[in-house]
Amino acid sequence: MTINGQPDQYFAEMTSGNYFDVLGVSAVKGRTFRAEEDREPGAGPVIVLDHGFWERKFAADPNVVGQTVLLNGQGFTIIGVAPRGFQGTAAIGGPDMWVPMSMHDQLVSGLLKTFFNERRFLGFNVVARLKDGATEQQARAELQTIGSDLERAFPWLTKAAALPPCRSWSPPSIPDNEDSFRAPARS
Repeated sequence: MTINGQPDQYFAEMTSGNYFDVLGVSAVKGRTFRAEEDREPGAGPVIVLDHGFWERKFAADPNVVGQTVLLNGQGFTIIGVAPRGFQGTAAIGGPDMWVPMSMHDQLVSGLLKTFFNERRFLGFNVVARLKDGATEQQARAELQTIGSDLERAFPWLTKAAALPPCRSWSPPSIPDNEDSFRAPARS
């Protein structure tokens, strides 16, 4: 990434266009991804910055939204800043920024790029949130049906279709202020 003419290496996480919506997270500056930014390859040269990264590398510039930075030589527009304390779904640490999955060809290289569209590539994590009123048992039954369908359609993926136990996740408790991440209400 090149910021203010200075190239350096940072960690970007590629996510689906509805990633922030599924997690119930809104930007504290600007916005998060729109569905159309993740529909077609190359359609979304936009990024959402991690709050701490915004503070460190952009001096918490309130006018950062709309600025362009270079990632692997391509211009990306900063569209938002995530709330303080939000690190995505990472267990330890989090990315410096989030980029729509549609931009994978512009960001990945080597074997990752070679295998990205291969059916057997197992380089993705899936995150979901229960619909209001849905139970874990209902979700598990639906996932089991999907897994069984995949096993029948792609017998060589039997292990990949196995479903791990559902896990609940809650973000750490963070002081309540305008820049802090608040978890969606849970019933």
